Amino acid sequence: MLFRLLYSFLNKQPRNPSKYQIQNALMKKHIQANRYYQESFVSNEEVVLRQLRHEGIDIGRLSEDDLIRFDQFDHVGEIKNTRMLADMVHFREGMLVLDVGGGMGGAARYLAHKYGCRVHVIDLIPDRCRGGLRLTRPTGLIHKVAFHAADALNIPFRDEVFHLVWSQDAFDGIEDKDLLLQECRRVLKANGEFIFTDHLKGPVEAVPDSIYLWPEDTNQLTFADYRVLLKKHGFTLLKAIDLTDWAINSMQRVDKAIKGAQGLQIHKAQGGQYFEKLIAFVTSFKGYLESGAIQYGVFKATRKQL
Repeated sequence: MLFRLLYSFLNKQPRNPSKYQIQNALMKKHIQANRYYQESFVSNEEVVLRQLRHEGIDIGRLSEDDLIRFDQFDHVGEIKNTRMLADMVHFREGMLVLDVGGGMGGAARYLAHKYGCRVHVIDLIPDRCRGGLRLTRPTGLIHKVAFHAADALNIPFRDEVFHLVWSQDAFDGIEDKDLLLQECRRVLKANGEFIFTDHLKGPVEAVPDSIYLWPEDTNQLTFADYRVLLKKHGFTLLKAIDLTDWAINSMQRVDKAIKGAQGLQIHKAQGGQYFEKLIAFVTSFKGYLESGAIQYGVFKATRKQL
């Protein structure tokens, strides 16, 4: 109830039903056209639940400590990525956070549990939002984490309401970066913090292989592109850190783990078809990073007064 009241207060008003019907139709069209949103096989609710059951964890009485090993696979470095970003943020109790492209809410639950934040997750895929809600409910964090199926290019909140806008590895698939950054700035309070990681265009041409990189997924920017756009859209850039080597090391560790004892457990829990897809995905992404076709970085900025 508390989150419903808060969402009603923060939500854009007045609503134009025809506008939102059009937006929902565009969301569905985009999801149907993009293979990632059709498969989303690497990490979804069923994958997480199968792994928990395999390890004998009672899914009716989940804690954040239970989930943290399984619900952070949507971004490079898993929970280390989330903790790294959190260490760059000035948290305080009751902080209102927007997680853009936050999927099933792994990072959102961590921030709510660790720092007492109230976190709103938006994600384009309704099933991931519903899955995130179901995973969150047994942890007791449901009063601090909410999910909204929404487009990052039309964030369904009022202007200047969030203390922090947060995102991990979600921006590279969004073509209109200008509108994306405009929307992120719009919902951020004056002097609020904006932090995100992203897959970036490297110095070597990336040839789509239809595993990690598909022809429709070539929307990456360079480090220089982001510096220009952040300034253009009213942000003061505080940090732009090249984490490509860190990402390569992370993916090499994942590759070694899934080809070893951990992989046997994943195979038993998820089945052979999933395991083969996972191996192919990790090999593909690791190859792009190692070749220089894809880079990886973190950006931290604040909203400046124009």
